[in-house]
Amino acid sequence: MIALAAVPSCWVAANITRYEQEAAAIDRITRVAPDLIVDQGMCGPGWLYKIGIQPKWLKRVKCVDVIGLQVRQPLSAIYEEPFDFDDANFAKIAPDLHEFNELSELRLWFSSITDDSIPIIATFKNLDVLTLEGSRMTNGRTKRLCLDLPNVTIYPPDRTVEW
Repeated sequence: MIALAAVPSCWVAANITRYEQEAAAIDRITRVAPDLIVDQGMCGPGWLYKIGIQPKWLKRVKCVDVIGLQVRQPLSAIYEEPFDFDDANFAKIAPDLHEFNELSELRLWFSSITDDSIPIIATFKNLDVLTLEGSRMTNGRTKRLCLDLPNVTIYPPDRTVEW
C-alpha cells in the first residue's frame, strides 16, 4: 500500500522540482533579456487534462522569444534596426536555455546576434524550429547549421534567399 502512494508522490515531487528549476532559469534569463517571452505548454499524462486537472507545476517551456517580438508595438520598427540582444547576451542565457527540456522553438529573430553564436546555437539539438530572420547572421554561415541541426526547421536571416 505504501508503494502505491510513494510512486505518484515521487512523480509529483519531481515535477514540482522541475517546474521550480525552470522558473529560476526564466528569472535568470530575464535579467539579461528583459523582453523575453516564454510560451509554456502542459506536460504529463493526457488523462489529467481530460478530467480538468491542469496544475501549474506541469507547465514546461516550449518556446523562447528573446526579444518579445510577439508583443512589440509598432512591429514596423523591427525592420529598421535589430534589437539590442547580441552574442554576449546569448552566451549568457544559453546554459539556462538548456534547462528547458521541452524547448522546441527558439526565436532569435531581429536580434543583433552574429555568426559568432553559431557554435552555441548548434548545441540545441532538440529544437523543432529555429528562427533567425532579421538577425545579423549571414545566410551562408547559417546554412551550415542545417548540417549540425538536420532535424530542425531553420528560418534564415534573409527569408528572400532559397536554400
